[in-house]
Amino acid sequence: MVQKNIFIDKYKEIPYFACPHCNTWRLEFLKSDIIEKESWLNQNLRDNSSWEFDEFLMKFILIANCQNRDCWENAVISWEKFPERNYKPSFDSEDWEERFKNWINYINENYYKIKYIFPAPFIITIPIEIYDLYKDRACWPKCEIVENLIKSFELFWIDEHSCANKMRIIIELIMDYEWIPKESKNKKGENYRLSLGDRINRYKENNEEQSERLLAIKWIWNDWSHSSCKLHKEELLEVYEILESILEKVFSKKEERINKKVSEINKNKWIS
Repeated sequence: MVQKNIFIDKYKEIPYFACPHCNTWRLEFLKSDIIEKESWLNQNLRDNSSWEFDEFLMKFILIANCQNRDCWENAVISWEKFPERNYKPSFDSEDWEERFKNWINYINENYYKIKYIFPAPFIITIPIEIYDLYKDRACWPKCEIVENLIKSFELFWIDEHSCANKMRIIIELIMDYEWIPKESKNKKGENYRLSLGDRINRYKENNEEQSERLLAIKWIWNDWSHSSCKLHKEELLEVYEILESILEKVFSKKEERINKKVSEINKNKWIS
């Protein structure tokens, strides 16, 4: 399940992210652990007569630590702390002059923008069936799928378009895992490379539900790659949600494990 309220553009308070190593405890820290330093640009602006509080910009860095005593992983979190002017308008009065006075009343609130977390927290759950293989470097292309997923979690903070490109690579790797060919022959008997869309359509012959989900991600990626518009984190989270469901269906044996356990309980009339 994607926690959309955790992976956002700005924070009033930096949250405790889940530890990317043990995936059970949180990366915690004290407020005193946050090191803040005024940016070079800000120092120059303060010498200018037009300087305002809104232009006050800080850089910050902190090291958060997992509270699991069997883990003790730590992560570096960094980027900017900036003020934002929040207006407090009031339209109760019928007097336009009074309305204007209320409109220009505002407060400045500080926000944190994160651009770097390493190691990055997992945005979606990676099925244990492929994550354990990745830790043991045991099987291709499952290991590459996990490797690209983890890299996409890092790029989510740094560069949204690079993160989206990693998702496309993951789809190609899923096609490899499902033994969907990369090439075919034309009428002249010559080899040609199949596009991702062609590979998904071939996959559709045996798995229509998952191919529809893969195709949805492919169309979204195409739109991003041919657009000059900024890619937002909210859009990436939507794709991660679809991708998580695909990984669960393709790789996870959770349903199989549950059914086996249920059968054992019903047979023994007790948890064995």
